[in-house]
Parts: sequence; structure tokens; C-alpha cells
Amino acid sequence: MADQTIINNYTVSQVTYSVTAGTNVALQHATAILIISPLSGYVVVAEDFSWVNTTLANIDTVVFTQDGADVRCIVTFDNPFAMPVSYTHLTLPTTPYV
Repeated sequence: MADQTIINNYTVSQVTYSVTAGTNVALQHATAILIISPLSGYVVVAEDFSWVNTTLANIDTVVFTQDGADVRCIVTFDNPFAMPVSYTHLTLPTTPYV
């Protein structure tokens, strides 16, 4: 969980899990928590973010909560979510209101 992406005026942490093919991901990792942090001089507010693709495969819910100056993005995986044999990259489309 060391990597992060810079978007506009904030950074978003990245989460990587190593899961064996055929395993139910939700039983090993029910959620992924992304941290949204403002760049210097900016502010991020949980209510300003929303999940724009509520039909994304393998994702059940996405919730944004305020954690001090940061916003926590809590992603809950579908259960079951069987890990495929190939590498799976889930991109979470969100939008900040500005």
C-alpha cells in the first residue's frame, strides 16, 4: 500500500492484494481502504466525493468518510468474488464535486 496517485489537488493511496486464483477475495479481504489526502494548501471533504459507477463488477459498496484532513474511501468487495487466474485490476471511478 505504498503507491499513490496524484489527481487534481489531492493524492489517493493504492491498495494491492495478492490472492490465489479461485479464492473468494471477500473472505480474505472484505474491504480496501483508500486514503485521499489534500495537497498543501487544499482541503478534501468526504461529502464532495461520490462513486459514479455503481454497477462495477466485484464491488458491492463504496463509502467516503472524513478522517481529520483526509478522506477514507472504504471499498467493500462482492461476496463471493472469485479471484480469476489472470491479474485483476479494479479501477474505482469516483468524482469530486467542485
